[in-house]
Amino acid sequence: KSDLVLSLLDELLDDVFSKVTARSVSFRSVTITVIYSNFKTVTKSHTLNHPMAEKAVLREVSYQIMGELLDSSTVNIRRIGVRVGSLHENKGQKTLAEFF
Repeated sequence: KSDLVLSLLDELLDDVFSKVTARSVSFRSVTITVIYSNFKTVTKSHTLNHPMAEKAVLREVSYQIMGELLDSSTVNIRRIGVRVGSLHENKGQKTLAEFF
């Protein structure tokens, strides 16, 4: 059960991270929402010390939260969601490609 959930979570993380990268933003918070088969909804969030834009950090925090949620319930999961928040625009030196 948890292997399937984690593989689906990986797909969601890929999607979320591609949007973070495309928008050139960093995030400080990661939120996981789980809707169980009995329609109970649980949302759990983790806030980082400073803005990050690394996929490994997003994955690590998401797995930690999901592990806690999987351990705390025996009810089957109907749907999961991933959200990043406290977004910060990445400002820095432009690359050559941005000038053309």
